[in-house]
Amino acid sequence: MKWVFIAGPFRGDGLETTKQNNVEIARQHVLQFIEHEISYYSPHLNLSQETITLGSYREPFAIDTHKIFLELCHALAILPGWEQSMGTLEEIDRAKERGLPVFYLDQTGVWEELKNTLLSKSSKEGGHFVSTLFTFTKISV
Repeated sequence: MKWVFIAGPFRGDGLETTKQNNVEIARQHVLQFIEHEISYYSPHLNLSQETITLGSYREPFAIDTHKIFLELCHALAILPGWEQSMGTLEEIDRAKERGLPVFYLDQTGVWEELKNTLLSKSSKEGGHFVSTLFTFTKISV
């Protein structure tokens, strides 16, 4: 299965409301990925909520985690507002270094192009098997 890393601004001006707004923008786009049946990884919906709650001192951990997933993906999708985001610009550079296709989600026809690229045998395979592990914790009451 091929999947897409969704990149976009998170920290912005550093205000919690800005971070929350950026997470909501990502959430709206994730719904489109689900609608189009495209597998994805969204940093905004993974550890970003926790860093809002725990504080910015946990952001380096979150960023390192996201970089691992960027190395495993097969394409990069860019959320609107990326132009001023240093983190997103770094993610775009890394994807291009790896030869991954980059898609800008605010462009017309991007969903069909994205789907066709992922279905194409000629698109970069990545060479990685990604498994998701779920940890279940028993809670004593």
